[in-house]
Amino acid sequence: MRLFKRDTPETTQQDSTDASPQGGTLPSAALADIPKDQRGGPYEELEDGRFIVVGRNIIMVTDATHLVDSGLWHEVQYASWDARTRQFRLVWSQPDRPALVGKTISDNPQSLMEKITHRVDDTIVATRRFVTSTGASVAATVRRRVDGELFSAVVTSGPISDADQEKAYELEAKLREELGMDS
Repeated sequence: MRLFKRDTPETTQQDSTDASPQGGTLPSAALADIPKDQRGGPYEELEDGRFIVVGRNIIMVTDATHLVDSGLWHEVQYASWDARTRQFRLVWSQPDRPALVGKTISDNPQSLMEKITHRVDDTIVATRRFVTSTGASVAATVRRRVDGELFSAVVTSGPISDADQEKAYELEAKLREELGMDS
């Protein structure tokens, strides 16, 4: 598969490296570290020299020379991008895994954000939500791993009370029951 190249003042001729429509040339050494079956998706360069690369089954972070981090799509909780600051943020489903944060070089990573949203949404089977009296959002979600196995998780947008935590776990159990999952 071929990634697309955008001509910029620094990169005006086609070469053997692949590039994103918006965000600089992916260095050959970094590209060589990306599994061949995961190439072809959009990517964006961050100001610190890292690249966010969308693969078929995984999202990857590279620097100029090699793959730095990666995760399967079901491991991604969400990604966001702030147009005013160009800040990209990817939050992992695992609460103790640090978020991936950086400023994009480009001012419109639309292709990257659309593909991330699509890939993450493809893993979501069902979600039930409620908002606590303090305004925190609580979501019980069932997602599908790349191997087809279903799993559930409860995610909150902030601290919640013990009573709301109990309500969240009850919501998760009800959702699992609705989908015929073993408790």
